[in-house]
Amino acid sequence: MRHLIAVVLGFFLLALLGGCSRPSTTSPGPRVYVGEIAGSDALIALVVQDGQLAAYACGGPNTWGSHTGWFFGTLSGSEINPTTAPNGHRLEGRLSGSSASGSFTLPDGTSLSWTAQEARPGTGAGLYAHEEDGQRTGLIVTNEGKMAGASRLATGNSVGLYAPVTVTRPPTGGITKVSVAFPNRDIHIIDLTLVDPLRFGIFQDSPTIIVLLHGATAAIPPPTAEDIALSGVPGTRKHVRRYWTYPTVVSLLGGDPSKNTPLQTLTGVNVTGDLFLNAALTHNSSNDIDNPPPPEFCDLADMVTAERYDPNQAAPPQLSLLLGRRDATKGLVEQSMDATKQIYACVRAFERRFGKKPKLVFVAHSYGGLVTRFILSNPARNALRSVINPVNRRPLIVPTDPSYDSGDLSVRVKMDYLRDHTYYAVTSSTPHEGTRIADGADQARRFLRNLRGTLNNLNEEERRLRDSLQNTLAFVFRVQFDDVFRAEPVIAILDGWEAILADNPVLTEAHTALWQILNTVVLHPSQAIRTNQTPINGARGRLIPIYTLGNRNPGSTVLDTFNLREVLRDFDATGQLQMGSRAQKWVGMTVLGDYALQVIELTSGFNRPPAGFAGRLDRVERADWVTLWSAALDTLAPDLNLFFAAEFGGDSSDLMRFLLRGFNATSSQPLPLYLMERYRFDLGGSAKVPVPHLECETLSLQLDYGPVVQAMGRHYGSLTEAASQLVNLNFTGFLDRLADLGDDFGQLVSDTYDWLKDELEGRDLGNLLKCADPAKWQLTWRSISVPAPRAVPTGQAARDDRVDFDGLVEYDSAMGFRLGTRINEFFDHTRLDFIVDNKPAPGSWYRRYTSDAEVLSHDSMRQEMGRFIWNNILSRNAGPLPSAQGDLSVHP
Repeated sequence: MRHLIAVVLGFFLLALLGGCSRPSTTSPGPRVYVGEIAGSDALIALVVQDGQLAAYACGGPNTWGSHTGWFFGTLSGSEINPTTAPNGHRLEGRLSGSSASGSFTLPDGTSLSWTAQEARPGTGAGLYAHEEDGQRTGLIVTNEGKMAGASRLATGNSVGLYAPVTVTRPPTGGITKVSVAFPNRDIHIIDLTLVDPLRFGIFQDSPTIIVLLHGATAAIPPPTAEDIALSGVPGTRKHVRRYWTYPTVVSLLGGDPSKNTPLQTLTGVNVTGDLFLNAALTHNSSNDIDNPPPPEFCDLADMVTAERYDPNQAAPPQLSLLLGRRDATKGLVEQSMDATKQIYACVRAFERRFGKKPKLVFVAHSYGGLVTRFILSNPARNALRSVINPVNRRPLIVPTDPSYDSGDLSVRVKMDYLRDHTYYAVTSSTPHEGTRIADGADQARRFLRNLRGTLNNLNEEERRLRDSLQNTLAFVFRVQFDDVFRAEPVIAILDGWEAILADNPVLTEAHTALWQILNTVVLHPSQAIRTNQTPINGARGRLIPIYTLGNRNPGSTVLDTFNLREVLRDFDATGQLQMGSRAQKWVGMTVLGDYALQVIELTSGFNRPPAGFAGRLDRVERADWVTLWSAALDTLAPDLNLFFAAEFGGDSSDLMRFLLRGFNATSSQPLPLYLMERYRFDLGGSAKVPVPHLECETLSLQLDYGPVVQAMGRHYGSLTEAASQLVNLNFTGFLDRLADLGDDFGQLVSDTYDWLKDELEGRDLGNLLKCADPAKWQLTWRSISVPAPRAVPTGQAARDDRVDFDGLVEYDSAMGFRLGTRINEFFDHTRLDFIVDNKPAPGSWYRRYTSDAEVLSHDSMRQEMGRFIWNNILSRNAGPLPSAQGDLSVHP
């Protein structure tokens, strides 16, 4: 029964995603009205189905250039909700049985009336259209046989080319053939078919495709044959599947990975669970799974769904996911071109297969979010050429490929097509404002060079870090301190870090100074806006909502911070990090990365959060172990057990060393540490220590005379060492050894006699007589447990009152605080900075300051964010229009 309930709830959530669900009964099919616009030679046609409207007005020989436009809208009962065409025409009206009427308003305000009748069967009357590769053509045929048609060819700008059509074969059987002659182009011969409003418009319950875009795939360190076998070559299905993993994809589709929710490609191949990494990896252009297909290749095997789906069914899945693949070692422009080509090919394949337009939702991680913004902004080539990288004074990498903005189906035409189909985008850990690791790459290179060569040129701060790093790596890799930088795994780590910081397009274009320019000009938030040609009802000229997620545990698998709790779990699970293993190598990369970033921070200074934001932004306490714990440990010192203090020391640095011994660490300051929560310190722990006793016959006295115990600890360094030195001694011999330690111990010997007398008071007289001779007393050592300091997590978020920025993608960059301006949270959805139809409209950026993913690292976030996005955005049916109210975009 529980399983049945779960299945029902799952399908209920999928229905929510589509908004208003379709009626369970079979749709009676579209109703078609054809007629004329009064006072002109223009015709009009309307197709209505399930409350959705597709309409077309087309001028005759005298008005085809002024009275032509497409409308995609909705009905409220029999009323046609006012709908505006891309070129500014406005349509209103109502249906009344077999007729319809209303007003048609030109962009200059001239209002004309129109009337239409239902298309009569057998007359060929109706609305015909065809859309393919940036060209949309329409034709109206009335009941009386009048015809008017026109075609628009997208050219990468807001105007496009327009031309009237010539009917070469009258409509029969729902098909008609026309020819179109665009200026300076060959004649196009096109087959038109009767319009289905759902084929040409995007509505609230249209099918949804989630476009998943991964981050940069620059090999760090350079890939081995083992790496390629494991992760695949960038640009292949194998690689992208291993980047995202089954749990992420299933979660985004509303499924439960722990229950192996069924997942299949739209070609019908089962990719549930482990099959996701192994099945349906080849593609039609090649059977080699490690051979990337050309960017413009796509078939339905690139798309998956968690719905019950028969690949032969006519209806599309309501929710599917496209695994975007590209070679992400390239620069931003080239990556964006490649992504555009594949996504466009997949969307068109979906439309051809199912005859319906999908709405697109971009979900991107890391660098994939920048690619998403590029596609949604569609910058012109000349605008890109004007951007100079302020770091190397070179122009932004702009492709010489003329297909970017030339030809009938340029990349820019495809970008417009995609952004016009986009409902909204979600980015996670995306460096919207660049990353400071790129800014500090030169300092980090110097630090690494000094590690590999002479260590004498380091300044005082770098020398401190060098010593701390040397201790830490000795601890991680179980090697001697002096052998650290000659150890094989450490050499591999240094090689890897040099590869990270070497010149490459991704790092070169990640400087914060460059992104200040990009965000101010070509990728300004106002550029992510749909054109007037968008098929989304009510979304023409409106900003595309963008949701941002960040993770406050900075870094990634390579550049992550060393988290105390994760380190403890590693040791609990494996006993130790194995020498030379891949996992241990990444831990070393993590440690070294953190140290390199420390050096960068020393030169760039602290980045305090904008005023008023500290409470929302600050979730991670950044401190080394000494700084974080010393004050708390000082408060415990007065209450320390006497024997603990003699064994381990009594000040904060001594207590620090004791706590670190539990982690097998060898330094009191092994590495900078990030804690996701605060800790309290108490004496609830325990430690085994050797405790001296004086024994004679049946008498046994614990030697807890403080000055003696403390003297032994100070002189021998610990009670353990004292026990190894002070063996087989009677009481007289023990006192002699104390006296031999120096003049300061003379009084101590006398005081020890007094202590012994006090301890013997009240004891059995018979035993005391037997032990009257001090030589009969023996010094022995027993191991006992004593209270010891411990660190206890409180569950409270740690705070340091500043934005944490010392990872691969800093939190402020992931949120896009400034976006190239001086205004904090520019274009936030709560601001009314954008003007639409001469009225202020809300900005389009939705910043999710609190999410399940915020405590994760850069890489683990991509595998865990799916459930949060599904629960908080996708299943809540976010709409295509920004709204100043609430935390979700809305429908028209």
